[in-house]
Amino acid sequence: MVEHLLKFSERALRQLPESLSSGSTRFYDLGQLGAGGGTMTSYLTKSAIVSLVDARFDREITYQAEATSDLLLVRAAVSTNCSYEPRGTAPWVFRIPEITVSTIPRGTPMNVRIGAGRHQCAITVLMQPRALFEHYGVVADDLPPPLQRFIEDGRDVPAMEATLPMRPEIAALVEDLRHSRLTGGLRQMQIEGRAAELLALVASTWKARFSSGQSFGLRGRDAELLANARRILLDRCTQPPKLQELASELGTNRTKINQLFRSCIGVTPQEYTLHRRIERAQALIVEGKLNVGQVSDAVGYQHQSSFTTAFREVTGMSPREFAAQVRMRTDESQPALH
Repeated sequence: MVEHLLKFSERALRQLPESLSSGSTRFYDLGQLGAGGGTMTSYLTKSAIVSLVDARFDREITYQAEATSDLLLVRAAVSTNCSYEPRGTAPWVFRIPEITVSTIPRGTPMNVRIGAGRHQCAITVLMQPRALFEHYGVVADDLPPPLQRFIEDGRDVPAMEATLPMRPEIAALVEDLRHSRLTGGLRQMQIEGRAAELLALVASTWKARFSSGQSFGLRGRDAELLANARRILLDRCTQPPKLQELASELGTNRTKINQLFRSCIGVTPQEYTLHRRIERAQALIVEGKLNVGQVSDAVGYQHQSSFTTAFREVTGMSPREFAAQVRMRTDESQPALH
């Protein structure tokens, strides 16, 4: 069992794959979780759960869990729609490609929600922070001060979330795991190795940002402010509020909103909204029910030329070129008729 890390509610134990709740290390299908196709690989050690999810859920999954020790959660998501809601802090919402680091003090209860209808592709490491020293051989000087304090003080440090934009080398790491053909012990070895690589990249980046004076971890009012701003922009990305309107709605000013987005996500609020808007357009194109003009209207562009310019800026290709690629991949995946 994994009680040394998390205590699941009875509801969670009924929904989680048996192999995870029983504490074994397995590769399994997610059909029992209502997944519309996909798999999850989990590797359990005494101090960590390393998981790779590659699935789409056709119904929302919700469950409760409680941290039975101080925990460090590191996620690298290429595509995701889920949230963690620790008691006493703003919800951590994951809907975009990004890297997140969360600290969860022992005894913290939280709700977990996995959204329906969107492909989930992410690698997650949930671990006892001291495993960085004991299992991976990291020394305190390798880590940024906020993480050092969490490892040393534990429950005296509140739950905290920090974010980084998705980096190409980490996206490649996730995709490499996703398409790997290794099985059994070799697969387990590969997952553990990639998890170690992910932890090293995240720790070094966090430390570098901290040393340069950039904020990476947030807590209290700033964490809640950024979480609420992201939620508003995600919910209204097709008709986004102007920056001043967003600031007024949140009871702050434009400078503060800009500072939080630049220091913690690495982009401006406008760039953040643009990428979410184009991601939604890509999803509609992949779905295949609307033509390019209709997609342009659906994501809030009054002129298709403006939509094409924005789409090319984000993806490097026009919407029609992207649609053609989608059709080509779909055709290639169809079995030949004889």
